[in-house]
Amino acid sequence: MDRESPISDEMRAGGGAFPKGPAGPTKGSHRLRRMILGTGLVILIVVIVLWVLLRSSGSPRFYVQMPWLTEYVASWSHSSHKNVACQQCHFGIGAKGDFRTEKVGISLFIQKLTGTGNTGVFRHIRTAGCTETGCHAKMLTDGVIEWHGVRFSHADHLGKIKRGVMLSCTTCHQSLVHGKLRPVNTSSCTICHFKNLGWGEDISRCQLCHDVGKLATKAYNHKLVREKKIPCGDCHSDVNRGQAPVDRERCTACHTAGDRAAQYDDVQRVHTRHVTDQGFPCTFCHESIEHRVHPLAIASSSDCATCHRDAHKNMRSLYMGMSPAEPGAKQRPDAMAVVHVHCQGCHTRWVAGRDGEVRRPSAKACNDCHGPGYDRILREWSTVLRRDLKAARTAVGAAQSAVGARRSGKARKHLDLAVTRLRQVETGHGQHNIVFAVVQLDGAVREANAALRRVGSSTSFPRIADARKLTANTCARCHLNPPTAVTFNGRPFPHAKHIVAVGDCESCHTPYSDHGHLSWGKQACATCHGAVPLPHPANFRSQMGRVAKKVGFATCLQCHNTPEARGNCTPCHQGGPKKEIQWHGMPVSHANHAKQGLDCTTCHTELNAHGGMALSPQECNDCHGLKMPHPDDWVETHGKVMVERKDLTNDTCSTCHEGGMAGEFCQTCHG
Repeated sequence: MDRESPISDEMRAGGGAFPKGPAGPTKGSHRLRRMILGTGLVILIVVIVLWVLLRSSGSPRFYVQMPWLTEYVASWSHSSHKNVACQQCHFGIGAKGDFRTEKVGISLFIQKLTGTGNTGVFRHIRTAGCTETGCHAKMLTDGVIEWHGVRFSHADHLGKIKRGVMLSCTTCHQSLVHGKLRPVNTSSCTICHFKNLGWGEDISRCQLCHDVGKLATKAYNHKLVREKKIPCGDCHSDVNRGQAPVDRERCTACHTAGDRAAQYDDVQRVHTRHVTDQGFPCTFCHESIEHRVHPLAIASSSDCATCHRDAHKNMRSLYMGMSPAEPGAKQRPDAMAVVHVHCQGCHTRWVAGRDGEVRRPSAKACNDCHGPGYDRILREWSTVLRRDLKAARTAVGAAQSAVGARRSGKARKHLDLAVTRLRQVETGHGQHNIVFAVVQLDGAVREANAALRRVGSSTSFPRIADARKLTANTCARCHLNPPTAVTFNGRPFPHAKHIVAVGDCESCHTPYSDHGHLSWGKQACATCHGAVPLPHPANFRSQMGRVAKKVGFATCLQCHNTPEARGNCTPCHQGGPKKEIQWHGMPVSHANHAKQGLDCTTCHTELNAHGGMALSPQECNDCHGLKMPHPDDWVETHGKVMVERKDLTNDTCSTCHEGGMAGEFCQTCHG
């Protein structure tokens, strides 16, 4: 039987219409639901991606996934900043830093997906990233520091407007982490301090950066520059080379838009954009300015050479120690040329010349730079040159007369070399290089003597002694006539004796780099003189015998072995013992011998063999004409001897016995 239909009679009665109930889902509502779910999923994915990027984009592990950044990450991993996260330097810390980091992370992620990666986002290092994170904040409070002889203050540079731009850390330190790891780009310093600025103008002043009192050189004490307010340009004029131009082509390395090229001449805008806003170093656009004390150039300047082809040639070659007689020889420049002092350092006096004013040397310049009394050195050089030039001219003149009209041969070759050396000093003024000048004059005499030998002449001229003196001792360059006596430890000191005995000035004095001081104290004399008290105390004569016996007489000879001392014993012995002494059993009176005018060395050995006797007893007999000492029975027999010996007279006795027969000694018996 059929099952009962669930449709009620009322439904049937109503014509089959169903009653209204709740509406079912529509097609539009399904779309809306899917859209909401999709949007939420996208937002969730974006949030997750942002969270992942935020968590990872501050770490090098994120950036190493970017092929175009791997070399930067590699250099970072070997740098002094390898423990510092990328975000800390490039984007900063805190909410703003997180936002910047996330922004860059998204950009890099997109670049990786699209294959359009570039390194532009990493060009700028924020100064705050260095100073506000606690890493380098102390730099701003350190004050002035010394770096390679240059005074520098971070506080005076960072956060300050310099020449219209705001400097940042990367203006000078752009390669601390990436690249060649150069701590400081000094070219940024020189471009900022010297471009379009005149000598000593504003921030180009030398002593703004250089403490001249601390400049370490072997040749000059720069403290005098500050004390005497000497312009640095008096000696160092050629210190900057280059103008630091910016080639327009440099702009196209980064910019391709035409409107950027039009901004090339807007210097302020370009600097603000690149230096203030982006922290680029100067050398990113500019060529360098080379700032240092440059070696002197031998060649004439082009404007002078236009008319004066060989002007000052011999002066320049002398100053640089170059001889036209020996073109390939090693240069021997003057000490001032070694430290690149230019002509105007000494030629400070303007005088009227034939064609206008010219610079002339001034002795005052010596005192201005080196201190009072240094002009004496210039006068001494002039004296030496006059003496040595006269000697060289005499030798060369004799050789010219002897060689005569010969135009070839070895004699002529030697003569030509002699003339070349002499002319260089005559026309080049030897004061430009005193040591090299006297060496050249010595060479002129040597060549002149060689020419004379070639023509069979026996004439020979003495060499220039000053050449050996000045080359053997560098101090002699200035101290041509050192003081013979000075004061040391409050007592007179025989300086001349020490010069002869020691020879090397640096045995007692500090080297040239620390000129003008003694390297030894009071006790240092014992190094050479042993236990001998120096200077000798007032009562030294009473103790010198004991001292000489203790230290050995060779120690005494270090000072006293001089021509004056060799024949003069009295400074130490004061006439010898006052009492008679016994020698070979006979009494000897030094006083009697001294009265006869006998020198100590008549009987005693020379100074080098101090303490011995130069005579034998037989030689005493020969001198006295009698057996010495007298025999034991001389009192009984001397009368007979006097009668038999016709050569003996009263004077013979009086040689030793004052007064002879009439004297007290003989009168004791003969009275």
